[in-house]
Amino acid sequence: MTAVSNIPFEHTLPQNPDGSPRNTGPLSDLGRDEFMTLLVTQLQNQDPTAPMENTEFIGQLAQFSALQEMTDVNKNIEILQLYSASINNSQALSLVGKTVLVDANEFSISAAQPNATFHYEVPDGGAEEVNLIIKDENGAVVTTQTVGEKSAGPYTYTWNGVNQDGNPVPPGKYTVEISGTSGGDAVEVATRVRAKVHGVVFKDGQVLLVLGDNQRVNMTDVAEIYDTEAEETSSEGAGSGASDASADALMRLEVAAALSKLGRR
Repeated sequence: MTAVSNIPFEHTLPQNPDGSPRNTGPLSDLGRDEFMTLLVTQLQNQDPTAPMENTEFIGQLAQFSALQEMTDVNKNIEILQLYSASINNSQALSLVGKTVLVDANEFSISAAQPNATFHYEVPDGGAEEVNLIIKDENGAVVTTQTVGEKSAGPYTYTWNGVNQDGNPVPPGKYTVEISGTSGGDAVEVATRVRAKVHGVVFKDGQVLLVLGDNQRVNMTDVAEIYDTEAEETSSEGAGSGASDASADALMRLEVAAALSKLGRR
């Protein structure tokens, strides 16, 4: 009887209608059907006087089972990726017209909006001193503000839109840099700005929210969502938390971000 090792390999693989071998790609890419074809051919051509050992046969079946499980896992990951993308897209569209608090430091000053409110959060341990530096779009310092010692927690600060000389600044784009110090060491302070979402851009697999002045931020940078412009719950000098946030929308955003990370693994 013909030994398995003497069987031409191409005879054990699927063939084209004309009888020519079908290209199934590299051996490492053998699929479930090719694996079963090889296993059945091996069984058909084994030596009846020296059949395959049970342990060897069970080992090959275990390999097939593992192959099937890996195929199913890949399919499930693809489904999760599609589901995550669908949630992200629908969630992004639902944010149009809402006000969001995003991890960013850019903002705009206009005739209709001559001042700006910043949100920042001091980490555990607090800061002996918190400083704000506001720059124009060319990077020139417009004004600096010191707000003193702050304990851990979220805060807001409203800038009246005037420069170091007390004159109103012209309309345009600006940035704010908020930093802290404690015991001579720098303290990292998270900076956020509040803005209204005017549109959504889908680019290179990312979902970008279009804010004022065409500023674009990743949807994963959204920290809080508001149905309308919420009133500040406290003034500078006291910690303030988010009010009137859309908890349901924020929860869906966190789920979408978690699924997106799972799909990339």
